[in-house]
Amino acid sequence: ESLTMLLGNEKQAQERYRNSWRELHLGSNNIGDAGAKVLARGLKTQQLSSLRVLQLESNTVSVHGLKVLVNEGLAHSRRLESLVVWDHGAVTPRQQVAWLELEEKMQHYLLLNQAGRHVLYFDGHEKAANQNDTTDNSKRKTIPAYLWPFILEQADEIYGTEALYHFLNKRPDVILASEQPQKPVVGSPLKLLSRSNSPKSVMETNYF
Repeated sequence: ESLTMLLGNEKQAQERYRNSWRELHLGSNNIGDAGAKVLARGLKTQQLSSLRVLQLESNTVSVHGLKVLVNEGLAHSRRLESLVVWDHGAVTPRQQVAWLELEEKMQHYLLLNQAGRHVLYFDGHEKAANQNDTTDNSKRKTIPAYLWPFILEQADEIYGTEALYHFLNKRPDVILASEQPQKPVVGSPLKLLSRSNSPKSVMETNYF
């Protein structure tokens, strides 16, 4: 209940928190499956769109709670790069395999975000698929075609073929963009994207 109040309703959360929180530390806060569900909703609706780090250690989350958090939350997050979840005794020996499979899936999404998954949405791609995304396309960032080779190279360095497959599957148009003549770039071209390569660079931290 307190976590729901913390996030507020969807409209309030967008106005107050959408681009503010970078780290959220909720360890030892009695956050169970109900809390995992609230956080999943916040990630899915982009109420926590800027969140890079989410710490839920020393909370009792079951296999079901982790499944909701991963499939209904993290799968839709574009920025979250570090997520710590403890079962704290809620997982039985028979459920260990399911828990480990969900952890593997969780790691997959975290690595995709570390590889820069958020850039796939800069120009409003797949906006129609997200009914909660009301951002005006005219105000969205547009990635110059000559930057895509560098973006794909960085994604490959971080997560290899898994990242490349995901990027090109979501944005097949970048294949043509990458084949266009490249402009000379001074310094690191990826600085133009203003992304954090590591949760350690996160500045705004919230402890509860």
